[in-house]
Amino acid sequence: MITKKLRQRVIDRAGGLCEVCRSRGDFRGLAIHHKIKRSQGGKHELNNLVLLCGRHHAKEHGIKEVIDA
Repeated sequence: MITKKLRQRVIDRAGGLCEVCRSRGDFRGLAIHHKIKRSQGGKHELNNLVLLCGRHHAKEHGIKEVIDA
């Protein structure tokens, strides 16, 4: 489990911005993502966590964006 303290450390390290595009996020907000998946032995540690906007978080999970016209 990612503790509140660890979550805040990730957010502070990233300056509250997506660590890929440096945006403040989109309608999905920002998410903490494991670089190495938990299922592959990744830990809840600062060096394994990254703050991502919804677009980049979806990309990490192989989800194609749906854009309504």
